[in-house]
Amino acid sequence: MAANKRYASEWLQTAFPDLQGAHLLYEADHYTDTIAYVLHQSFEKTLKAVYA
Repeated sequence: MAANKRYASEWLQTAFPDLQGAHLLYEADHYTDTIAYVLHQSFEKTLKAVYA
């Protein structure tokens, strides 16, 4: 069970920078297509953390 928590934590650690990057792009009003892509990636990583 501890391994699953570790995997979940790793997925969340990789998802958070994607989310931060999307937020920065949104605040700067740049590259809406890139924002959507990065948010999608962050969401997928978060779901992987939930299912880990």
